[in-house]
Amino acid sequence: MPDTKKMIGSAVGEVLAYNTVGAILGAAFSGFVIIYIIGIERSLQMLTIVNIGCGLLVLAGIKNVRLMNWTEAGIAAALLIIGINHDILRMWNMKYFAVFRANQPDAFNTPDKIKEALENTDVLYYKEGVEAIVSSIKIKGGNQAFLTNGRVEASDTPGDLQLQFTLGHLPMLLHRNPENVLVIGLGSGITLGATSVHPGVKEITLAELAPEVLGVARTFGRYNNYVLDNPKLRIIFNDGRNFLLTTKEKYDVITADPIHPWFRGAGYLYTTEYFKLASEHLREGGVMCQWLPIYELTIADLKSVVKTFTMHFKHTALWLTYYDSVIIGSNTPIVFDEAELERRISVPAVSNALKLVMMGSARDLLSYFAMGTDGMKAFSEGGTINTDNNLYLEFSAPLSMGKGFLMTNNLDAIVKHRESILPYLLPAKEQSARGKQFRPWKTYIEAAGVYDKAHILLLGEKFNAGFNYLLNELDRKYPWYAPGRFLKSEYSSLMAREPRLLKQTPPLVMMDERGAKVTIEISAVLSRISDEMAIVDFVDNNARVIYGHLNVPGLNRDEFINRFVDDVLSSIQKAYLKEARIAFDRGKRLPSLESMMFKIKEIVTSKIHESESRLVNSPS
Repeated sequence: MPDTKKMIGSAVGEVLAYNTVGAILGAAFSGFVIIYIIGIERSLQMLTIVNIGCGLLVLAGIKNVRLMNWTEAGIAAALLIIGINHDILRMWNMKYFAVFRANQPDAFNTPDKIKEALENTDVLYYKEGVEAIVSSIKIKGGNQAFLTNGRVEASDTPGDLQLQFTLGHLPMLLHRNPENVLVIGLGSGITLGATSVHPGVKEITLAELAPEVLGVARTFGRYNNYVLDNPKLRIIFNDGRNFLLTTKEKYDVITADPIHPWFRGAGYLYTTEYFKLASEHLREGGVMCQWLPIYELTIADLKSVVKTFTMHFKHTALWLTYYDSVIIGSNTPIVFDEAELERRISVPAVSNALKLVMMGSARDLLSYFAMGTDGMKAFSEGGTINTDNNLYLEFSAPLSMGKGFLMTNNLDAIVKHRESILPYLLPAKEQSARGKQFRPWKTYIEAAGVYDKAHILLLGEKFNAGFNYLLNELDRKYPWYAPGRFLKSEYSSLMAREPRLLKQTPPLVMMDERGAKVTIEISAVLSRISDEMAIVDFVDNNARVIYGHLNVPGLNRDEFINRFVDDVLSSIQKAYLKEARIAFDRGKRLPSLESMMFKIKEIVTSKIHESESRLVNSPS
């Protein structure tokens, strides 16, 4: 009896030990090896085959050895087939995962919308990793974007480019002579690339957690100066905070573009412990720069970040870009030397990038300054310190997801604490020259007052009479004010993308199956996705029916579009007159609604196919 108990105990112990070791090795192997090599779907399929195969092997072993050998061969063959043939047994549409946006579910809630999204989007890169699924996509004729788990993290829209260039260029320009730079988080690589073009930089260290993001950054090469091929670059595959914990190295500039605070684990990059760590890794005169989104966060959240940040930097500043903010910290005074800034911005690679986002001169760049040390302390008064222990932001930020109205609330709260830039400017040596230096900035402060009101209305999409008045004021009094020029440019782009009626048929009167008169008008509506892509829809607005649409890629296609619209609408009118004659000959007053609707759909579909063929044969 004791031997039996001992045998049973030993057997149970061995089973538990094997199970524990198997669980550890299985998790490690699947997460860190096979997902990288063959992806999530193939990994699941292979593991399913292995699990089923193990069960079959046990059953086969009970019967006879030969059956067991055949089972082993079958399992090996199945694994080999799905390992070699990348298309067999595919159940997931990888392109769908690449283009899906989690914060825009309405754009993917019907099969037709999904089909349209897949047809109109090019996938430049897609990779599944342990931390995330990442992709780089480009809307045909439109903008390019970097997605992490279905969330857009960066793009080449003017607003995003402005933020990313600011994160890279601003701290480099504020430091007197940056040589050693740390960039935390790669993303599109635009921020990293911006730091690389400044003369005097000797080494750039990139701390990036997810190796698969490198492929994304390569697709943004024209914006990031192909920085991944820069010999000055050293890449550390590690969490940025962990890297700072393990290195003794200090930096002239640390710039961080972390993901939004509501993203899992991102709150640790906004805590007092992290900011303290960053501050301790700055050299004398070093500058810290960090992204602070003003959307999908509450005013209390912003106050928390700003207060936590200012605890560890004696001197701070906040820049407002189009729909983001950038916070700057240093332990030496932050002084803006206009002449020196102008000289350093004049470097072609720096100037060319900043001109794209209306920051191409010292005055333009400094126009986006919102507040300094005093203003940030006043704004953050009453804020909660975000720590590793309370993780205030980790729990608070997700409650703001999808609440677009918060952006205007936040912007309004920030600009109420806007400061004059004058106390932070390096004054001219001569007293007489100081008046000449400071006088224009007083006008800039007046311009900011008008701009702030217009900015809040624009982000809130309140294009009312008040907004138009403010826009006219910016045009009339402050046409040189860079943030105002950027705002007007964005507003013009928004208006250009509004659907516009091109032409419509005369009223077409028909008779439905109950003998009642029905009048319809077919309208051709133009929507511009970008300068390089337009969409022409044929719709019946009253019945809310879309008969079809044509995607028109390329520049200067107005003449083609007008000819196409005229052709379709005239064909519909001819078809209506023909149906009316047929109805009259049969003794009916009006053509049949059902028959005519079918004819319209047929004509629109046919003309779209003809035009698509012409566009393919003459793409430019």
